[in-house]
Amino acid sequence: MVSLSEDSERARSHFFEKEDEDFMTESATLSLVVSTEQTGKTINTTWIIFVEIVLVLAVWVCAFILPVLCTGDKCGPEPVALILYIVGGVWFLQLIIDRYYRNQHYKNRLCGYLSFYRRTRNIRRLPLIIASAATACLLIVSQILAEKCGEEEVKCGPLHKDGYIQIIVSFSCAIQIVLLIIYSIRTINFNKSGASPDVNQEEMVTSFLQTNSISSDVGFRDGGLLDQVLERQADMIRYLKQHNEQLSKKILVLSEENQTLKQRRQ
Repeated sequence: MVSLSEDSERARSHFFEKEDEDFMTESATLSLVVSTEQTGKTINTTWIIFVEIVLVLAVWVCAFILPVLCTGDKCGPEPVALILYIVGGVWFLQLIIDRYYRNQHYKNRLCGYLSFYRRTRNIRRLPLIIASAATACLLIVSQILAEKCGEEEVKCGPLHKDGYIQIIVSFSCAIQIVLLIIYSIRTINFNKSGASPDVNQEEMVTSFLQTNSISSDVGFRDGGLLDQVLERQADMIRYLKQHNEQLSKKILVLSEENQTLKQRRQ
């Protein structure tokens, strides 16, 4: 009788311990899912956008001020060389800034903001692309000017040597500033909106189903709509894949913590 009662007590305690562990695992998983589905998340790129605008404006101003200030041997190298040095240095800073943009947008996309990622994907890349193209053009033009007109000549053709450099720098900086202003406006509006992630909105899934049902009609062909739907679905699949990887890592950490707790109890 004593052994039977002890066995029943052990079985009962084992049952309740297992039930508590299952409850802890379910609650941890639920809290994990809730924590990953945040609402109103902002992206921290506004300040660095304005820093890049200031850098581009500084290059633009230096392209016109240096030829006036650095006459003769006041600044050491000639103004064209100084402008090229400044353009190259700012290009390296823009490269670092672009990596920061990519990192922040990657984190933002992992939180489920796919629409904002698509709307700013190209506009945040263009300033660095334009700066790279302008730097390459400046190197080619400066070499042509040195070969055709010589290093000591001030004027080359209808313009001064500085004029050709100023035209390229002005064209590049003007386009970059316009793109950065548009990018900053979209970022500020996104941060102010406090919108929930796209993957949590039922309207997004409904639009996918509607567009898919419309495009499957007989005789209906709309390449632009189909490309848009496929792009959204690709972004959604990419997000879900990355989201599942994160959840798997966090669940693995929770299971290891659970195992350590079980070992301590024993």
